[in-house]
Amino acid sequence: MQRDSTEYFSVPTCWQYKAEDYADISNADLAKEVAKPYARELISQGYGYRLAICDSMPAAKQTQWETFLTAQVHAINPQAPAARVATTAQLSPWTNMYPSLIPAHFRRDLGPALFFDAWRPNITKATPSFVDVPAWEAAGGLLSSHIDLGQIVRSPIITLQGFAGVGKTRLTYEVLAKLKGASALTLPSESVSLNSL
Repeated sequence: MQRDSTEYFSVPTCWQYKAEDYADISNADLAKEVAKPYARELISQGYGYRLAICDSMPAAKQTQWETFLTAQVHAINPQAPAARVATTAQLSPWTNMYPSLIPAHFRRDLGPALFFDAWRPNITKATPSFVDVPAWEAAGGLLSSHIDLGQIVRSPIITLQGFAGVGKTRLTYEVLAKLKGASALTLPSESVSLNSL
């Protein structure tokens, strides 16, 4: 994410998650996490190593972990970015930045908004099979580039225009459904229109 202000997402990343109290995790435990095969593979490719923990910890302890983990990472790839640790102090505000994550993981009524998986039946009921229409190829490309977090966009809003029933909403759904992770960043309205996406 080119404009990432957190310093956690400015490079491709490898994330691991610990659902334990930080006091129960030793340096040996941290070293084992970094040494796991897929983590080693990504680190060797230059990914930034990130460890998320479902706990709060003193800033000095977080810094100590980051220093230790960076040494482990650099033993695998000296050119890899420094390791970072994300605690509940970072995770909670990030989650609140993406409201669509809330209904996916917590039972909470968001009013007229839907979680992506709840939107799916509404969109696919009338037309279970989607057929690509060549005339909409450019619009699909526009949508894909607009939601690519690796690209800078000029405006947070894009407009698709066309007669009612020609497939604007379905095209939007299909573009989002194909993009890994997009469903967690999408919060359509119950009365879905392009104005609400």
